[in-house]
Amino acid sequence: MIQKTHLEGDGSKYQQVKTNIKNWILAGEVDAEGKIPSENTLSELFDVSRHTIRQAIGELVNEGWLHRERGKGTFVAVAQTPQKGPQTHYNIGVVTTYLVDYIFPHIVQGIESIVVSQGHALSLYSTGNNVATERRALEMALQQGVDGLIIEPTKSTHPNPNIDLYLLMEQKNIPFVMLHSSYVELNASVVQLDDARGSYLATSHLFDIGHRKLGAIFKSDDAQGRARFRGFVKAHQDYRVPIEGQLIRTYTTEDKQHVVTQYVADFVKSLDTRPTGVVCYNDEIAIELIGQLRAMGIDVPKDLSVTGFDDSSLANNGFVQLTTVRHPKREMGEVAAEMLLDLLANKENMWVPREHVFEPALIVRGSTKQI
Repeated sequence: MIQKTHLEGDGSKYQQVKTNIKNWILAGEVDAEGKIPSENTLSELFDVSRHTIRQAIGELVNEGWLHRERGKGTFVAVAQTPQKGPQTHYNIGVVTTYLVDYIFPHIVQGIESIVVSQGHALSLYSTGNNVATERRALEMALQQGVDGLIIEPTKSTHPNPNIDLYLLMEQKNIPFVMLHSSYVELNASVVQLDDARGSYLATSHLFDIGHRKLGAIFKSDDAQGRARFRGFVKAHQDYRVPIEGQLIRTYTTEDKQHVVTQYVADFVKSLDTRPTGVVCYNDEIAIELIGQLRAMGIDVPKDLSVTGFDDSSLANNGFVQLTTVRHPKREMGEVAAEMLLDLLANKENMWVPREHVFEPALIVRGSTKQI
């Protein structure tokens, strides 16, 4: 039921109008013919000018959400998904932060191996770890009529502004399974690695081979980074080694390209401040660090030990083979797909949250050395 709406908060009014109209469409709140109210009616509902309404409608037409019929009005461009009876084939959506980089192709291959082999369709979306892009991906998936979603959260340590779309999915009985972590606001099914344990293994390995002055570089805007930092701290507690707080650096998605360069400049160039080992958030950071150290004439592991995380293809392709924590990758994708298909097949328990946690394993290679 479309009701009068008061626009508030940040953002231009026409963008807010667009968002509200898209939400009406996704929630199935337009009339049976898919017709939206007239410009005059919309102007009254939102208490804005007709020019603002016209701008919003024009963009929604250009983006494929609406279409105009001369003399009839403006209509939803894609028919709303009808109520479905028993199904044997589903349209499964996958929303991850990245699709073609790092470990993500292996995760997608795992999902695909289950979904496609059982005759279901697969649609892929990526967010770049950006909440606005995540919103567009979720809107597109819902507009295209997905039956279920596998989702890697975006900036999962932050309050998510797209929570309304997740709640809408619950209302429309579109189940979803989260990868790597979940949003604390949702009681969602999740498939993840024990990241804290993995980081604990990497840190304790360095302690076991004699290191006592450790640095660290961790990501702060996703839950995996927070968990890996927690494992780093727990290892210091258990081994009764003081934490060198000044040697810990955190970064966000937007800071990633500068964090290693800044870390080297701040802590590594001087022997007085240099750690004997650095625990890195993932293999990308570790390999970049090793490359910069090599360019400075600092040998890994002779002068400084480095650990990564994820056992990506990078771990074996650098100047030094990387000591790292294994990530299940393909297996994670397979388990997530099986979990989602089981939720779709057992609708009476669709919203009973499930959890699968993979146990990490440390792979010791040539980037760490006894001191």
